[in-house]
Amino acid sequence: MAEKRPADDKYEPWTEDRVRHFLEAQCGLDRSIPRPGRLFTEHDELYWHLLDLIRQGQLRTPFEIVHADAHADMGIVGMGAMPCHNIKTKWLAKPVDDRQEPPSDPGWLNPGSWLLFGAAARWFSQIVYVHHFELNTQSIDVPLRLLRHDHGATEDFLELTHRATNEHGLIRENAPPLATEPAIPFLLRNVLDYRSTGPFDFVFLTQSPRYTPPAADYLIGVICSYIASR
Repeated sequence: MAEKRPADDKYEPWTEDRVRHFLEAQCGLDRSIPRPGRLFTEHDELYWHLLDLIRQGQLRTPFEIVHADAHADMGIVGMGAMPCHNIKTKWLAKPVDDRQEPPSDPGWLNPGSWLLFGAAARWFSQIVYVHHFELNTQSIDVPLRLLRHDHGATEDFLELTHRATNEHGLIRENAPPLATEPAIPFLLRNVLDYRSTGPFDFVFLTQSPRYTPPAADYLIGVICSYIASR
């Protein structure tokens, strides 16, 4: 049974011209020189593809990732907070090499947590979250306990910590962490203000049918014109 999608009259997709302006003027893409990439239905499919590219030597870690989305995909929206809890209490207890293949489960790797598992695998040198223009820093779905802001710094850092639990399975947030992961620069950019700082090596698109109305489907072809599928 097909999953129900948002109604066309509830969300208004961008026009083709606006999408092309974002991709060309703001991201520096060029239809005449499409970048390697691929179209996916759900975001967790992208996680496994990135792992394949890493293992094939086509993508070297750590790398910068630019995530343009209405959701942060860090374990909150849609699937609850269990992925974040499981990462902090169980997954980070493993050696880094054993963190590459998380369980595909609503409480672990799912379309709304893939970015967090990539961070736990130490894939990223920097995360740029390009968010919806109507969101602000108070309403963005990022687990604030995972972010660190140094005094005088202009950007935040994603800092994952391995945490102990109490007898009820709840995280002991006030206790010192058992271990702390290397901090990852975490930049928030409004989609209207974002400008790329260099050329992209790969471009990926995920449809996410649960969050996109049918009226937006025509933009898939528009965006894929900048991607050399492989």
